This record gives sequence, C-alpha cells and structure tokens, in this order.
Amino acid sequence: MKNILITGASSGVGKALAIHLSEKYHVIALARRKNVMEKNFKDHKNISFYEVDVANIEILDQVLDNIIKRHGSISYLINNAGIMVAEELEVLTLDTLQESININALAPLHIMKKLFIGMKDDNFGRVINITSGAPLNCFPGYGAYSASKALLNALTVTYAREVQSFNIKVNLMSPGPVKSEMAPNGPKDASVCFPTVEYLLTLPQEAETGKFYWLGYEVPLFPDLEGVQWLEGIGNDKLRKLF
Repeated sequence: MKNILITGASSGVGKALAIHLSEKYHVIALARRKNVMEKNFKDHKNISFYEVDVANIEILDQVLDNIIKRHGSISYLINNAGIMVAEELEVLTLDTLQESININALAPLHIMKKLFIGMKDDNFGRVINITSGAPLNCFPGYGAYSASKALLNALTVTYAREVQSFNIKVNLMSPGPVKSEMAPNGPKDASVCFPTVEYLLTLPQEAETGKFYWLGYEVPLFPDLEGVQWLEGIGNDKLRKLF
C-alpha cells in the first residue's frame, strides 16, 4: 500500500479522511491527542498514528525522521492541521497571530520540504494543503486565520511552481462548510470533500498544479492579469481604471 500522511487527524476532516483513505492507502496520521487517535483508529489496521504538535518544528522534524525511517517514502500528503482564532485585530496579540501562522502555514511548509526530498527522488508526489475561503473573504474578527491561510496559499502556489519539473502536484483545497471541532455549527458532513480529495490524489502527470479547489470547483486565486505590464505601469481592460 502507498503511504499517505495526514496531519490534524484526531477529529473533523482529518479523522474522516484518515478512515476513508485507509481503504486504499496506508495512512500515517499525526495529531496532538494520541489517546483520541487510539480510540478512533483501533479498528483500522491500515492507519499508523503519531503524537505531535506541528507548531513545535523541532519535535515535528524528529517525528518525521522517525516516520520516514520506519515507513519509507511518502508519496501523498494532506496538510490538514489548523487553528482558527476569532479575535478582532484591535485585541489580537502578536503571539496569537504567530501561533496561527506557525500551525496553518509554517508547519505545512516544513512538512513539504521534508517529504519533497523523497518525492523528487521518486519523481512523484501529490500534496493537498487544506485552506479556506477566509483569505478571499476576509471576514471581520478572523484576521489571524485569514492571514495565515493567505500565507499558506502563497507558499503552496510558489512551491508548486518550483517543483513543476517533477511529477509532483501541490494544490489547495477548502473542504467546505463542514462540521468539526473548529466549526461545530458547520452544516455539512466531512464526507462532502471526499470526491475532491480523491480527484487531487489521482491527478495525472499532465494535470495542472498550484490551484485552489472547493467542493468540485476550481476557485481562482488571482485576478486576470494577462497583458499587464508591471514595469511600465500599464494595466489591462480587466482592471478598473480610476484616473
């Protein structure tokens, strides 16, 4: 069985994906709460689980080294672990913002850097970074979440372009308004995102990379900038000219 690593696997989308994907993959599940994973996955023989707080990069690095040594190359990765802080910017502290950035953006970056070594050697990899519509909507009161996911989006697109000479696809996916510990009032079950995940994990070599997907839709991350001449200060007809 091929290895797939999933972070934030103790609840919500991560838990649902770990169980669902264990039918076809050997799932390596990472989360802070080992006791919860023991309970959730005790009847699923194709799931190995490891306790780690992804915000602690030093410990995360050690755990990843141990996983690679024990399980070999990992061709599939879903960076799902996340945190959502609801605070207006007026009261948001830099420490709280930094924690959101560490978990939502920097930890996925570190995991990608670590696993891309093997993916490049094998000339194969499929990566899904779980994002949100938040950095596109920028809802009041969720500045830390929106900003950290915006950083994740930028890093994902950049990394996708940097490894595009390999058969490695790096994409973003929002699972949609699903019910989870982070969003207990979500109206949809986590299974609603399964078809999009399966699509992204099975992309052919000629498929595009560095895209944002949501419930079967491809969502544009950038405006249409065709014809824009940045150095000359000349826009295109898609930009609203003010003067």
